[in-house]
Amino acid sequence: MSEHNPKGTNSNTPASNSPLADALWAALGTVEDPELRRPITELGMVERAQAVSEDDGGYVADVKILLTIEGCP
Repeated sequence: MSEHNPKGTNSNTPASNSPLADALWAALGTVEDPELRRPITELGMVERAQAVSEDDGGYVADVKILLTIEGCP
């Protein structure tokens, strides 16, 4: 499992030179909040982003996104 946590609060966070974590983080950087028109990574909305290995040797992204404001649907 490869995980990237920009806040550094998780002790399982790999070195920033993990290619898989860097690729996942770069992909998340292209996702914009539709109302604020800024990347969710810049807004601090990504709580967790990790690549989980699967039985077939591939990976699936497991991402937890935070809401921008309380009560946001």
